[in-house]
Amino acid sequence: MSAVNIGWLPEELLLQIFSDVAAIYSADSLFWSPYKWISVTHVCRLWRRFALGCPTLWTDITILRVECVAAMLARSRSALLSISIAEGFEHTKERRSRVLKLIRANKHRIRELDLQELPRLKTFSDSEWGLQLERVHLFAYDFTWQDRFFHPGLKYLSISADEFRETSSAIADLHEMLEALRRMPNLETFIMDRPANFNTFPGFVQDAPVTLSKMQEITMVGTGERTAYILGKLSIPATTRINLRVGLGSPEEVGMLSNRLAFRLSGETSMLASEVQVFRTVQITIHSTTDFTVRGYRRYQPRELIHIGNNTDVDLSLSVTWFSDGEPRGHGRQSRSTQSICTFLPISGARHIYIVGAGGDAVWTVCDLLYSCGRSFWPSITTLVLQSLDFLALPWVTQELIAALTLRRSHDMTVEKLVLSQCKGISNEDVTAISAVVGSIEVEYAPEVSSTVSLGDLSSDTAPQEPTQTVADSIPQVKDAPVPQERVSISFLPKETLLQIFEDFMMVHLQDCSKSPYGWISVTHICRAWRWYAVHYAPLWTQIVAVSPDCLKEVLKRSRPMPISFTLDNHLKRELRPACLKLILSASQMRRIQHLKLHSLDRLKLLSEADWGFRLERLVFDSYDFSWRDRFFHRNIRHLNITGPLHRELSTTSTSLQEMFDALRRMPLLEELLLESPLTSKNFPGRDIGPVVDLLKLRTFKLSGSGERCAYIMDQLSFPPTVTILLICDISTNDEMKQLGEAVTWKLSGEMTKDKTDADARVLQALAIWVEPPPKQNTIQFRGWREYQPPEVVLRPRLGDPDLFIALDWVGDISPSSGFIWQATAFNITRSLPVSHLRDVYLVHASSFSISEVVPFLLYNIFGGAENESFPRLDTLMLYNVDFANQPMGAYDIVTALSLRMKRKMPVRRVVVTKCPGMRQADIQGLSTVVETVEWDREG
Repeated sequence: MSAVNIGWLPEELLLQIFSDVAAIYSADSLFWSPYKWISVTHVCRLWRRFALGCPTLWTDITILRVECVAAMLARSRSALLSISIAEGFEHTKERRSRVLKLIRANKHRIRELDLQELPRLKTFSDSEWGLQLERVHLFAYDFTWQDRFFHPGLKYLSISADEFRETSSAIADLHEMLEALRRMPNLETFIMDRPANFNTFPGFVQDAPVTLSKMQEITMVGTGERTAYILGKLSIPATTRINLRVGLGSPEEVGMLSNRLAFRLSGETSMLASEVQVFRTVQITIHSTTDFTVRGYRRYQPRELIHIGNNTDVDLSLSVTWFSDGEPRGHGRQSRSTQSICTFLPISGARHIYIVGAGGDAVWTVCDLLYSCGRSFWPSITTLVLQSLDFLALPWVTQELIAALTLRRSHDMTVEKLVLSQCKGISNEDVTAISAVVGSIEVEYAPEVSSTVSLGDLSSDTAPQEPTQTVADSIPQVKDAPVPQERVSISFLPKETLLQIFEDFMMVHLQDCSKSPYGWISVTHICRAWRWYAVHYAPLWTQIVAVSPDCLKEVLKRSRPMPISFTLDNHLKRELRPACLKLILSASQMRRIQHLKLHSLDRLKLLSEADWGFRLERLVFDSYDFSWRDRFFHRNIRHLNITGPLHRELSTTSTSLQEMFDALRRMPLLEELLLESPLTSKNFPGRDIGPVVDLLKLRTFKLSGSGERCAYIMDQLSFPPTVTILLICDISTNDEMKQLGEAVTWKLSGEMTKDKTDADARVLQALAIWVEPPPKQNTIQFRGWREYQPPEVVLRPRLGDPDLFIALDWVGDISPSSGFIWQATAFNITRSLPVSHLRDVYLVHASSFSISEVVPFLLYNIFGGAENESFPRLDTLMLYNVDFANQPMGAYDIVTALSLRMKRKMPVRRVVVTKCPGMRQADIQGLSTVVETVEWDREG
């Protein structure tokens, strides 16, 4: 059968492809840009033209930039829109106003509205909405119940997060909520997530029940008492799907919730749970002794479907957490709180029971539900499935299970069919004993390798291994995964190669800010064997970025027991931060944190005042509002990197500077110190702020700010002469440059001299100079090496890893009235540094004005007086990527400068010209007349 040309695909199929890809990226917005799907329309011009001509493809609009919004609105034409807008859209007030203006102009087309983490916006809350607006989702949006999007045409309403002022349980607010619901008689789905944190309710609100006759699904989260109260005020059809996540603290609260549920499920005919026999299938997932989930189905559900997860057929979903310090009344073990609560639920009529996930003490619940205190919760059971129960911790509980089943048989309540699926701790003897007291039994053992690909449902099947640092060291700890008999060639890759592929792919995603930090996981989905190796190789999961509590919990489990790197930034939603911090600050996890990165955050008290242990060695603060008194700064810190906008604790007041140096004294083992963008203020304390700070193990020192500030800080630190020094400074006067030059000389000489001409200061052997890197002007950069470096080293991508890097911007007066001459200033800057003794100098990436003016001045300064040369001992001059094309006279000016040096009997012996655009043969001949040797590669 011949293949079909891609250009012949029917338009209906193309549209379905585009829609499916767009839906995938929209559903996984945690890891992908909402508009990344557009790349599929770039396959060919035909696809692009078809996509642009289909308005429905462009109706799902996430507000990012005003240009993007305008384009989407234009391409969607007159189709109805879905608008999503979150905190941080656009970055200026003017651009935000333009976005809101566009939305107002197209408000008549908006069918779905999604507002996330925003203050109240009049554009949405106070505007008149037509019947076309059917769906509203509010996440951490500061609404009021009088807002106008609560109108009769609304069919879907979702309110989530717990920062609302209008979700308290005051009389007025509850009354307004009920009145708002009364204005929405066509509501089909109502979601109220985290409505309140307390149980105080008015006892005299006389509002009549709100009739919502078209309601299909209702979801509420909160305390049991509040949830029961709201259910009691709503009149909804008996077939409405009810999803509740509640916290219960007393038997009275359990009874109140039970009555309301029974009343709704029975069609408002009975408030007794025992009289409501509407469910045929029930699944109970037991997470712990006090945390479980009940799901009820009005129709029979085979276990092949019910175990898939969330499906639309569930009629009742109830997640319960028992949070009281006491125990349910009438029971001696807290493990029986599940059984106590279940007796109040309208699920006793079910005949197909699925119990999932119990382990430890929670297994007692299964026995109690089957038979306890002379009765059974389910008088008749057709099918009982026990899945993923763990009897290993309490082996004798299997005997309790056999006893419960035996008692049911003796009372003519025999379980017709029992399925034991993936249960641990069940022996063959136990199976034989159970088979004697049930109608039939099936046993399914757990598969050796799971093929699931989600983050949260794969865990290690082996005990934690000892920490390993390299791939090679950890290979023996990774067991061979069972594989099918038929294997494709990709499965023959060695384990070492596979794990290295995973690590390299992971680092690419972590280093690229445009990629999701966990997008690399897709490479582990190639096959089951690859998935197994990845999940069981702890070093892969040590680079942790907080994106959600569930994801963080799973990655922490997979990374055990390795030291971890933890990153927290402002992309994590504010309401998720407490849960993530609670996980990471637990005693077992804090001991593992070796590298902590905080990006664009206000000061977090929980982190800053935590008691950090010896494991924490590396700190990276990017725009984090820290204090030098924070407990991060302890003795074992070896790497400290502070970057980003100006920090209040990097100011130049006496107190702040003293606290900074006191903090550095507490970190004597520092090997890398990076203080970027501290402040450009030049006010320094006149009094002594303490002795010099000794950092004897320092290897890299980076500092940015004004030249005066950098010189001052360097003078207060004592570190070895072999330290790599990186400085980014603003210079405004020649005196400031001289002060900085003396500080650099002092450090390079091993704190022997501040005189750049002294023999102890002659430590550099090669120098590269960047003049006026585009687009800046009046800028010069120096890179120096303590040993001679050939061109292939100096000019490699990482710029040769210099021992000294200095980037200087002249920010002083440059007006003509000041007599400013950049050529002379660049010459003076160079003469202030300990580089005049050098014999090998590179001039790199110069262009335009720099070639004819600055570069010749560095070779010979006509205004210099007694000192006319920056490099009187210069032997070899190398020109690399110097652009002569836009400055034809540049080569002539360099020849003139070299000629003047020759007349003063300080000639340059050798000139090397490499990759210089615009260099001509005539220019090379001119150079040959003033130097002994000219080397030219004829490139550029």
